[in-house]
Amino acid sequence: MLNGHLLTSTDTGLLTVTGQFETNGCVGTDTLIISSHPIPVPEITLADPVMCNGTSIQLTAIPPGGTFTILSGAGTLNGNVLTAMDIGPIQFAYMVEEHQCAGIVYGEFLVINPVAELIVDGDLLTSGSSVGVFQWLDCENNFEPLPDESNDTLMVTFPGTYALVNGAGDCIDTSACVQVALTGIQINETDQEIRIFPNPVSSRLFINGYDGLPVRELNLRNAIGEKVYTPVSYTHLRAHETPEHLVCRLLLEKKKKPTTNHNTH
Repeated sequence: MLNGHLLTSTDTGLLTVTGQFETNGCVGTDTLIISSHPIPVPEITLADPVMCNGTSIQLTAIPPGGTFTILSGAGTLNGNVLTAMDIGPIQFAYMVEEHQCAGIVYGEFLVINPVAELIVDGDLLTSGSSVGVFQWLDCENNFEPLPDESNDTLMVTFPGTYALVNGAGDCIDTSACVQVALTGIQINETDQEIRIFPNPVSSRLFINGYDGLPVRELNLRNAIGEKVYTPVSYTHLRAHETPEHLVCRLLLEKKKKPTTNHNTH
């Protein structure tokens, strides 16, 4: 595409440009053939965007032969070797030229100090470091990752044993498992879907469903997260609906051996 004296290539291949010059009634013509090459599209070839503080890594990209440049962050470059000097992100660019056409791509490393230390404050677990790649684990379930729990804090809503992974690849640490035994049931007053009372309980525990929501299932567990089953426990469950809401009453009664046959619901 030609705009005045500005020629812009819109595709690859050969461009034929013809120019005329006139002076003193004489016209001169010249033709120029220009090769139009594609702009290179470089790609950074790094397996893991996480590195430990104080370590170095060899930066690689395709096509080779380009130049890496640090844009921000605490790091140094010696050729293609990047050394992390502090925790936090390091942003960098890679530029490569082919046939006098330059292509550029951007990348980022997260530099961490992978120490998975836990601070326990009741039902709140907090990582000792706020910078990292986090994943909380359920120690009692074969160390399965907890879904959507990848922040530096974990609000425990169920008694159990939990651990934290900080890092990725070769820069990783896993904390020891810590046990959380909830001593109370916290209900968000702004989202009252259920209400449980009294707490603590000595004889009867009431579970009320709001806005006509039925209580479909109840699981009874002890303070360390173990499921309590009948007939080992002394529990009997009875439920009925009222016009206002569904009330499930969990009666902690010692089970007695029945003297007559009857159906239990």
